[in-house]
Amino acid sequence: MRIMQHSQIYILLALIISTEFNKVHPMSDSNFEAVRFLPGTDLKKNLTDYATENHILSGFIVTCVGSLKNVTLRMAGAKEVRDFPGPLEIVSMVGTFSTSGSHFHISVSDEKGRVFGGHLMEGSVVHTTAETIIGKIPSVRFNRKHCQKSGWPELSVEPLKHQDAK
Repeated sequence: MRIMQHSQIYILLALIISTEFNKVHPMSDSNFEAVRFLPGTDLKKNLTDYATENHILSGFIVTCVGSLKNVTLRMAGAKEVRDFPGPLEIVSMVGTFSTSGSHFHISVSDEKGRVFGGHLMEGSVVHTTAETIIGKIPSVRFNRKHCQKSGWPELSVEPLKHQDAK
């Protein structure tokens, strides 16, 4: 019975998202956009450029489906970046981004169904498509500030004044 309840929730969320693009949901000031990134393009660079070109101050990845020719990752706790050849299926992608910076995680699977992932880095090239749903919260701005505890630039959520919100 618990599985059925979770399935119903996911179906309900999918219906809300599919019918509410570019509308303000009564429970939130978030809105959504669907974007397809084309073969041969760099997925992270495309997302960064998209934020700049569209003045996105508080973006988040709702979902992304597609494939990559290769993926470039920084693994947890590592400083070096690794490149993995494909083709690879995008199994999952999450993250936050704005004109001030980004933080994306991606999981991919290879031809044998093995799944791995990490921090998405530039150099990850789209193979066939990267169909991406982007959410935005117009009432806040995402910034990146150095965190003494983690040692990394981490998310800082700042409320916007009404006239600044898009």
